[in-house]
Amino acid sequence: MTGDKGGQVRLCRKGLHPMTPDNIGNDNRCRGCEAERHRQYRADHPDYAKREAERIRRLRGRAFDHYGRSCACCGESRWQFLTLDHTEGDGAAWRREQFGRNRATASMTYRRLRTLGYPPGFQTMCSSCNFGRHWNGGVCPHIDGGATYLAGREASRRVHLDWLLRLEMIAAYGGQCSCPGCKPEVLPMLLAIDHIANDGADHRRQLGSKTNAGGARVWRWLRDQGWPDTMQLMCFNCNDGRHWNGGTCPHLTPPAG
Repeated sequence: MTGDKGGQVRLCRKGLHPMTPDNIGNDNRCRGCEAERHRQYRADHPDYAKREAERIRRLRGRAFDHYGRSCACCGESRWQFLTLDHTEGDGAAWRREQFGRNRATASMTYRRLRTLGYPPGFQTMCSSCNFGRHWNGGVCPHIDGGATYLAGREASRRVHLDWLLRLEMIAAYGGQCSCPGCKPEVLPMLLAIDHIANDGADHRRQLGSKTNAGGARVWRWLRDQGWPDTMQLMCFNCNDGRHWNGGTCPHLTPPAG
């Protein structure tokens, strides 16, 4: 294939798609072919997901041993609710530097941190505080109730419209975390939509193109579909906790260990 300047554009391993900077996977595959390979491997090896989850759990544990085993903001210590946070809010730039792209899987991140010797610039936070900082301009809403974001949301029309759509979605699904073991959480910055059937990744791929689609695109789809009951509202902790705890929030059935 010839590029715009007459040079040759490298194709992926199957010879079907161009290996552009935003479409590079592993092992000479484009991201689409790489995703298809992983889907086929998981289908052929039913125990793969369980083994991969255990491997990532061990990697996470080593990282938490170094950066702390409780949230730096609220003190949450259940490992299913914990994640790593970039203290300077530069996660996207760090991933581009390390992997050449904005997105990276959890296992890629934890492996790279291990290789780098667990460098400074990271801290342990629960998922709610981590995502809350993202929405609230770097300040956890537990600290200021979301005032930092609310004061500046008019700066961008798109951000403002996305926020109004998010509030509409939150109201449609009850306005608080649906987990009966939660406090419950009501701060909008700490709430997320959850796929009851645990099929969120497949759903986002259907709405996206070569990459997962989330956020406002999902919210618009939900509104167009009349807010279907296949979804529920959860705080980020309960949402991630369900993922790591086999579909049940650790608030309800705390696992041994």
